Amino acid sequence: MQLELEQKIQKTRERIQERQKQVDLLQCQADNAICCGNTALAEADNVFALIARLVERTKTEAKEDIRSQQEAEEHKLKELQDKVQEEIITLKAKYNKLEKLSHSEDHSGFIRTFPFLSEVDETPDSEPSICEERPPMFLDVITSAVAELREKLQDTNALNQAAGEEQAKHNTTAWLTFPPINYHGQSVRAYQQQLHAMQAQRWLILRNVRTLRAELLYYAQSLTLDPNTVHCQLALSADNNTVRFMSSEQEHVEHPERFTHFSQVLTKEVLTGRCYMEIKARSEEYFTVAVAYKDMRREGLSDECSLGNNTKSWAVDCFSDGFVFWHNKRSLNVRARPSNKIGIYVDVEAGVLCFYSVGREASLIHTVHTSFTEPLLAGIWLKDAADCAEICSITPR
Repeated sequence: MQLELEQKIQKTRERIQERQKQVDLLQCQADNAICCGNTALAEADNVFALIARLVERTKTEAKEDIRSQQEAEEHKLKELQDKVQEEIITLKAKYNKLEKLSHSEDHSGFIRTFPFLSEVDETPDSEPSICEERPPMFLDVITSAVAELREKLQDTNALNQAAGEEQAKHNTTAWLTFPPINYHGQSVRAYQQQLHAMQAQRWLILRNVRTLRAELLYYAQSLTLDPNTVHCQLALSADNNTVRFMSSEQEHVEHPERFTHFSQVLTKEVLTGRCYMEIKARSEEYFTVAVAYKDMRREGLSDECSLGNNTKSWAVDCFSDGFVFWHNKRSLNVRARPSNKIGIYVDVEAGVLCFYSVGREASLIHTVHTSFTEPLLAGIWLKDAADCAEICSITPR
């Protein structure tokens, strides 16, 4: 009896574990459905906004073509009109002379003058080229523009190109057509890894597509700057959201996590899961935003302490005319729309890090694909007096 009881207890325990596993798998599916649904909604806004811009641009180009043709036609007709008007003036002058000559009683003068006045050039070549009246073919421009627009709307690659992403090779909604994941017989961790892999692949597809902030704001994380890491040349606001470069050194309490040479500061909170933040600067020259491992070295003058110049950090220098990405002392010049607001998206599990130039939309600056092995922090590096940067207050959408 005791043995039978123990067997039933064991079987019941196994059934509980199996059911808990199923609950975890269902929760993973639910989380993924919510994520994909919200992303699809944001992408719908993105795509239809792109179509609206494409229609507006097509209309603008068509109107410019019509105006150009209109001006050319007006110029051509004006030249023709002027030429005819000149001939009318010449003919009137000759007419007046002939009329005067017809009333002259000077027969010898008549004989001398008449042959010259009667030489009115009436050859066909001298006649201005006046075609039959017909309406200019302006409407053909509209017909052609509409046909071209229809082709672009049916071609998603053309939509990507219209958005300024000539290098995009994927459908902007291709991530929605991924085959379903077969989770039966897998562990929860294996299933989660597949989900993260799918999410990473989705970001690979979307990296060449201009992204709406609404999609990124779904992953917004509230962060503050860590007073224990701030360099002595920097000062933090009372709420630890703003950092300012000071003309004189500040009196900060000694701390082993403080940067001793480079005017840098890190966030207090660790970047977890999928998260997004924005940093806005008021800089006269340039500033740097970064993501770094928590155990990055702080003391000294070596590259190990400088954001972007070691294996433990990734940084973007922001200039008024562009950006430079840095990692492990290697740089990459990036052509993107300049902005004093930079967005940082991180998917820790998938190993994805994206920097964005933020305006009404978020334009990708650079994407990193790696495997994060340590806790991550965001960082700011200010270079000159009066420079100031703040972590923007944003909430998940």
